[in-house]
Amino acid sequence: MVEATATEDSLPDPAEDAAAFLTEEGELVEEEVAIVFHSNGAALPAQESGPAAELTEPPVPQASYYYLQYDFSVSPSLIRSTKRTFCTTASESRGREATRELEETNFFKGAKWSPDGTCLLSSSNDDVLRIFEVMVEATDQGCEESPLEPALSVREAEAVYDFCWYPLMSSTDPNTCCFLTSIRDHPVRMWDAYTGQLRCSYPAFDHMDQIWAPNCLSFNLDGSKIYCGFNDLIQIFDASRPGDAPLRRPTTPSRKSRKGQKGLLSTISFNPDHSGLYAAGSFGKNIGLYDERNDELLYLLKVADGGGVTQA
Repeated sequence: MVEATATEDSLPDPAEDAAAFLTEEGELVEEEVAIVFHSNGAALPAQESGPAAELTEPPVPQASYYYLQYDFSVSPSLIRSTKRTFCTTASESRGREATRELEETNFFKGAKWSPDGTCLLSSSNDDVLRIFEVMVEATDQGCEESPLEPALSVREAEAVYDFCWYPLMSSTDPNTCCFLTSIRDHPVRMWDAYTGQLRCSYPAFDHMDQIWAPNCLSFNLDGSKIYCGFNDLIQIFDASRPGDAPLRRPTTPSRKSRKGQKGLLSTISFNPDHSGLYAAGSFGKNIGLYDERNDELLYLLKVADGGGVTQA
């Protein structure tokens, strides 16, 4: 607990308003008050010194909320860009001989910020995952546009279905710097974001005992489990035990059943409030809400218009 005197620079207007009160005659009186900042960020008026100010019970911590204020009157400006570096064919981007599959134009399929906000992980049509480091200085206003070059590239053998960062990733701890990929006809792979080396893999099998790549994947919030989405099925891996068989959780009792969530799962997203809820969207025009404790379907949202769900 730190005690500080209220000043114009250190306190918002509501704190100054709290120092004003009305006397019995109705006169407005202002006085300087001390503000106590608790470890949880809540600010409370400090007690006066002396025996009368002694607390018989410790103060109850109060929750505090912070709101971001955006200025939409300022037009966005381009800071960094890959320009036309990857505006080639997929074969030229990979630097190998052209084939029928790789003659099509290369383009970015997706990009995701790292949890610590220091870099971007991208996936493109040439089946290459790239990590771009974003310097803090480059986000300062008035900085001229600079090229964005990949710091690391990981080439996959087949088309990339999905990818995601380890949720507790921090650039200051190399052990946490890793990400997952799901590619066609291969196990789920975990890559080292520092060296680009393969750390481990998590194989999933279909009813024919063949490798089955998930259409989508996601870590849970603490990074202990890996959730993979298939057709009418969620498979859950223990992240600390690569190679072990996953836990299978069908989203519907049977293929002919109308109950549960039907369709190929396209996205899995966890509620960031640590409530244990996660959402799974499917191309069957529905979104299922599940409880992580037992992976049971709690609620099914159906999309009346449009196509399937691709992001959640």
